[in-house]
Amino acid sequence: MRQAFAALFAVPALAAAASAACPTAASSAPFADFWVYGFGSGATTYAPTFGSPFNTTDPDRLGYYFAVFEFPGLDAGTLPPISALTFEVTLLNSSTFDPTNTVLYDPTYDARASYLDRSLDEDPGRPIELYAVELAGGRDLAALRESDSMYLPAPEYYVPQPIDFGGGGPRRVLYSIDGAPEPGTAPGFDTEPLAIATAEGVGARIPDGTRLRFQVSPSPAARAYLTEQIRTTGRIAFVVSSLHSAGEFGAGGEDIWPRLATKESFGTLDPSVQIAFGSAADFDGNGSVDVNDLLGFLGAFRVGGAGADFDGSGSVDVNDLLGFLGAFRAGGC
Repeated sequence: MRQAFAALFAVPALAAAASAACPTAASSAPFADFWVYGFGSGATTYAPTFGSPFNTTDPDRLGYYFAVFEFPGLDAGTLPPISALTFEVTLLNSSTFDPTNTVLYDPTYDARASYLDRSLDEDPGRPIELYAVELAGGRDLAALRESDSMYLPAPEYYVPQPIDFGGGGPRRVLYSIDGAPEPGTAPGFDTEPLAIATAEGVGARIPDGTRLRFQVSPSPAARAYLTEQIRTTGRIAFVVSSLHSAGEFGAGGEDIWPRLATKESFGTLDPSVQIAFGSAADFDGNGSVDVNDLLGFLGAFRVGGAGADFDGSGSVDVNDLLGFLGAFRAGGC
């Protein structure tokens, strides 16, 4: 602890030091993308996203979209931490089963309880959510090919597993509503997606062809995970998921499944990602490292808030304080 306080008093004099510009990365199309579904996974022109009828042994997130981006020429191993990213994908719901070509717009998170009892959902529609990914079955993201199978036997079912960082994470969310069916596993829980889809210029419904945007300001644990993923593999992966009911497609209303355009779709509908890298000490995510970041972190640390879990260990302790002060002393990129 004495070290921490010594570092604290040494930091402010260095906070005004100039820092180099932080790198950015962008990709206008995935390296590979898949519709992930136990009975028909693979490369398709669109990816339906839906949940299983609940109270079954099927994965709650029964069908979803999985995309992998890579950045040739980027020195991934030396990148500073990810500070923010934007993921975009196009809604492609034109179908004879969906004559209105629309999905109800819900840019807010819906709690687990509202899927078990629909009367608890206070607004119409269901959100479309973005998650980080870990690969099951011993697969390696760096070696992934678009020809690879995405299906596994139960209980994993799918190679790309959507994850969140609740409690420090990573935590698989495939069974977030019912809970995993194996004995002794955790019950269902509310998830913490990286972001919820938003759309500009839409009303109560999202028209066919609308560009959906996921704006991510990652938590410390998510930031550490995503940064390590791109540093070690040169790639970054995401799952787009929704829990629209699989049993009611074509019924109208909020149960119309979102269908997302893949890179195999016609036209210029490719999903895309933009990533900003910055100092791990940019606590407020505004692109600069200054005394506001120091005060923000110390405030969160004082109350043991999750935002002060600097090393993503799931607990807030002196290691987080020392880690933050070291990054703050180093300044920006």
